[in-house]
Amino acid sequence: MSELNRLIYKRQMEYVALNDSLGTDFPVVEDNKRRRMAYLEMLIEDLRSLKGEQPTLNENQRIVLEWLKDYYKENRPFTTAFGAIENVASKRWGFIKQKLTDNQQEHVLELFSKWAFEQGEE
Repeated sequence: MSELNRLIYKRQMEYVALNDSLGTDFPVVEDNKRRRMAYLEMLIEDLRSLKGEQPTLNENQRIVLEWLKDYYKENRPFTTAFGAIENVASKRWGFIKQKLTDNQQEHVLELFSKWAFEQGEE
């Protein structure tokens, strides 16, 4: 295993350990864990990009992305990408806030906006 792969693996394991321990400490400690997790996400993405890998979505990100796409497709031409985001976020905010970090939310929005743009080109 290359040194880069080892480093990625080590950071992924740190992320998993932090994620598994969420909800077990005082709020200030939980906030620090979430900040560290957000940092690790960015670090892992950067390391993967050095290897030439594209970042992948986790299961919860895929769920939210599908909600956005479904709403958009079902309500065209009466909605926009912003309308889909507003509607899904207002109805599913509890899930989104609990299951996705800020970086994960931003990644989903990035992919959705690219997808919505491509739909307009067709």
